[in-house]
Amino acid sequence: MRRWRSLKPSLLSGAVLGLVLIHVVRSILTAPLIFPKTSATNPLAPVVIALITSTDPAKTALCEETWLKRVHSHIVFTSRRNSRTDQIFLPHRHGSLWSSFSSKALFADRYLPHHYSWYIMTSDDTYVLVDDLMQDLSAFDPDEPYMAVIGPTSMHEENLPKLHAVIIVSRGAMNSFWDDIQKGYEGCAVTSEPSSCLNDIVHLNLREDAHKRLR
Repeated sequence: MRRWRSLKPSLLSGAVLGLVLIHVVRSILTAPLIFPKTSATNPLAPVVIALITSTDPAKTALCEETWLKRVHSHIVFTSRRNSRTDQIFLPHRHGSLWSSFSSKALFADRYLPHHYSWYIMTSDDTYVLVDDLMQDLSAFDPDEPYMAVIGPTSMHEENLPKLHAVIIVSRGAMNSFWDDIQKGYEGCAVTSEPSSCLNDIVHLNLREDAHKRLR
């Protein structure tokens, strides 16, 4: 009996610890902040992640069934609190293209690994021809600071329709932005003028494809 009493706390502690570990592992495995949804893509293709804003569940589902399968990973942001568990609740900051870009870029810096070659930011109102786009981007080194905007290009005008543009950012540009905003270089901040944070970034013109057709 004495031996049983000495073992009982250890067995109970072990059971509790086991339950805690199961809960922690389950939380990690189901956390979209750590594990973006991935697709089976060409292993030789650039590692691309799409950060999209959900405006309607049906539109989001259509994107996930089509062009989002062509990128390595994607994350869906939504302002609906009763959304799917694999979506990130991020209240839409109605305003400029800059506010949309900066909020997603800061999220990527804090919660995502920094190995992605290119970042695509847009909404589920947009269909992206991923293969065509990657063919054009293959001529550029993703470690250099490149950015392209397809659609209305003004980053600071507060006009909601402009948020439907597609922003493509290289790994080098994201690293430059993260470094500038952390150091407050030349007043770089989320609320500052875009030019304060994008001075070192080279803007690419991807509004036309190889056949001179507007995207």
